[in-house]
Amino acid sequence: MESYTKLTDEQLVRLYADGDNKAFEYLLMRHKDRLYAFIHNLTHEQHLTDDLFQETFMKVIINIKEGRYTENGRFFSWASTIARNLFIDHQRDETNKNTVSDDANEISLFDNIKLYERELQDSISYEHMLQSIEQLLEELPESQREIVVMRYYQKLPFKEIATRQDISINTALGRFHYAIQNLKKLAISHNITCDSEAAY
Repeated sequence: MESYTKLTDEQLVRLYADGDNKAFEYLLMRHKDRLYAFIHNLTHEQHLTDDLFQETFMKVIINIKEGRYTENGRFFSWASTIARNLFIDHQRDETNKNTVSDDANEISLFDNIKLYERELQDSISYEHMLQSIEQLLEELPESQREIVVMRYYQKLPFKEIATRQDISINTALGRFHYAIQNLKKLAISHNITCDSEAAY
């Protein structure tokens, strides 16, 4: 044990690259607390920190085994850069999840889903809207028509709609948003107008 503790990071890396797994155990022991704290400072979330910590060392292992470690004397800096890049990738993925696509067009989701429904209510009152939608539903794409039926006629929450459709809730919201936009256009083209002050 003592012989390993006296070795530099680079010596441990070389030993591990040559097949000495115990060398990596000591490398991990030497840096795990500091690296974990570094990642937690980025995420402020324990579960995500745990995940990124494991991903970081998996990537470290792969890079060493493939001979891609070149940061002599800067192992922690190299490992923390990997961790930071993984965190950035995670943040990018989370951002992309909040953007949905339909017919090759992208929209950003509103923070409050009620804003979607208010768009249609601004043009058509709720009671009249249900009658009017019946005339217009067949002109919507099927994926949008199903969302409208489940939301307005079956009064299902978006979470359940997403489950029934086997899609993400963001996709359900996105399709509903496009359905509203299309219904507003169709209402105008069919001269469907009425008092818009009725409550939802």
